[in-house]
Amino acid sequence: MPRIFVASGVHLPGSAMNTASTFELRTLPQAPPAKPKPAPARDWTTLQIVFGCLLPAATILIEWTTGMCAESFFDPLPDWRFHLLAWCVPLANLLGLLKVNSPAFGLLNGAAILASIAYAAMFNVLLLPAAFAIPIGIGLLPWSTVFAAWVAIFQRIRLAGARPGPLGGLAFGLAVLAVTGGPLALTQYWLDRAARSEGPERERAIHALRQYGDEGLLRRACDRNGEWTPFFGPRPYMGEVRRIYYEATGKSYLEGPGPRDRWNSNRDWEWDEDLGGARTGRRLKGLRMSSSQFDVKTHRDSGTQYVEWTIEFSNATTQPKEARATMSLPEQGVVSRVTLWVNGEPQEAAFGTRSQTRAAYQSVVAARRDPLLVETAGPGRIRMQCFPVPAEGSMKIRLGITSPANGQLPELLDRNFALVSGSQPPVLTTAPPMAAWTPDPFDSRFAIVHRPLPEARAKNAVLVVDGSASMAPFARRIARPVGIPVIRTGEFRGGTDNVVALRKAHEQLAGVGGGTIVWLHGPQPVELTSAEGLRPLWERNPAGIKLYAAQLVPGPNVVLEKLDGIAAIESARTTAEAWPSLLDARTIIVRERTPVSKLDAELARKPAAPVDVARLWAFDEIRRLYREYRKQAAELAASYRLVTPVSGAVVLENSAQYKAFGLNPDKGLSPVPEPATWILFGTALVLLCVLRRRIRTS
Repeated sequence: MPRIFVASGVHLPGSAMNTASTFELRTLPQAPPAKPKPAPARDWTTLQIVFGCLLPAATILIEWTTGMCAESFFDPLPDWRFHLLAWCVPLANLLGLLKVNSPAFGLLNGAAILASIAYAAMFNVLLLPAAFAIPIGIGLLPWSTVFAAWVAIFQRIRLAGARPGPLGGLAFGLAVLAVTGGPLALTQYWLDRAARSEGPERERAIHALRQYGDEGLLRRACDRNGEWTPFFGPRPYMGEVRRIYYEATGKSYLEGPGPRDRWNSNRDWEWDEDLGGARTGRRLKGLRMSSSQFDVKTHRDSGTQYVEWTIEFSNATTQPKEARATMSLPEQGVVSRVTLWVNGEPQEAAFGTRSQTRAAYQSVVAARRDPLLVETAGPGRIRMQCFPVPAEGSMKIRLGITSPANGQLPELLDRNFALVSGSQPPVLTTAPPMAAWTPDPFDSRFAIVHRPLPEARAKNAVLVVDGSASMAPFARRIARPVGIPVIRTGEFRGGTDNVVALRKAHEQLAGVGGGTIVWLHGPQPVELTSAEGLRPLWERNPAGIKLYAAQLVPGPNVVLEKLDGIAAIESARTTAEAWPSLLDARTIIVRERTPVSKLDAELARKPAAPVDVARLWAFDEIRRLYREYRKQAAELAASYRLVTPVSGAVVLENSAQYKAFGLNPDKGLSPVPEPATWILFGTALVLLCVLRRRIRTS
């Protein structure tokens, strides 16, 4: 019974356990009923890790290393600012995952929300096509921006007590977006305005780019042909963007680094878009001028000089490269010898028409062989290019230049290689022009005569000053004589159009019967107005207007390239202060071909001058024939072995290559013998004299 009572909850006192007379019933307290267990909370941690942290970080790394989107659509990470903005997203989501309730999370979360939404808006046109590529993984990359935005908003809701609050975080995010994307948006907006407008509206857009545009972003746009841009649509094509870049900055886009090939892991390799072309292009890494030597011989009896410039290029990379340069010649100078060392032996160039020599050069470049090409690039300028400078090797060339003895050397204006350090040019001596004659190298019945004649001082003159940013250091140093009109193309900001100013100066002088234009300018890397419109003015040129183009800052000049071959246009060497000397009375040289029987008696008693006199006469004659008698001019240039507006010089590897293009390296005037050859001739002459004396003695 007690057991039954106990089991039923009745308590029996110890004394009554064994008696039936008295007992007390007590009810035992019952345990509270068990509460129902709540359903387990859904764990979103894995999804946050994958879609909020890992996927955005993987997307950034893939784009950074491969440039997949940049190569195909647009560049979402154009510079370091956008990298920081993008990395805010996985970092903020990671802090939220760790429940870091601090001001850092509140600020970064606001930036992450707006950054991910902004990137999702950029990729909006790619989201639908990418959805079909999700099964293979690639489609997740554009969608990572949407997933990251969801995770960032979800964490903001979960950590509602984080400080600063939502408004403070979003305000911080807006500030970050303005600092990061503001320059890009402004640059793209004003770039599109400049490309799609004309007149005053275009000028306002260019001015805004100078004030608010990002030069680095604008320069990178020069290498993106018709790229699609978020919110703005297709970007203008490269040619227009490059013109706008020059107008806004006054620089050539080639001055900056080229686009990086992120698909290539070889650091030495780089894409050379100008290989074999007619443009100098960007500096190539690892390519440099390892040595430079001038050998000068001045002939005082005739007032001429001959300069040999020996250059050696070295290539420190594992990729063969082409060396290219634009050079200014001494005033009235002409290239009369071109040599390339092939397998350690000097090989002389063949001279032919420009089309022949360039076609031969480009053909051999395509075959990765050893050519050297030299051609003119405007009045008083030449373009040199040689390929290949072998990987981890060198290439040696020599240029021979004939000119009046004016004490000038050729100079580099534009190049795609680094310069040698420590080389000192020789000190030159000048010699006044003298009346002289030399036998015609191809017909002994004739002689080439040149005579100095005084020229009167220019009566009328106009000074044209390039108002581009490159000329700003010379703004206060440019001398301005009283009575000479000055046309300035700008306020020394950005890049300006010099073609319009030159046309205006020509019209002014044509109205007063002729005169001289002095053009002080910097580089002209692009044509804002076609320079072809200037050619008819100087080709007809009934008033005999002369143009002296003095470039004070090295760089390319496409305007002068378009005026190649016009005798009335010359390149001048001067300074910002000394340019008025170009208007002083100058001594000009009159050269003519005449029968030997008609030589002046006094002149005939003089010893014959070097063949340089004949070369300079041929150069003058070629420029005279250039407009109407191109074929005769080209034949004369090939005979005298001169680089002129109608001819070029090319060195190929073997006779079969010369024959394929109708060239003959042995045809024409013989080049100047090597110094070693002169020594050999002298030694042989001494030996003959000694031998003859011994024979007489015996």
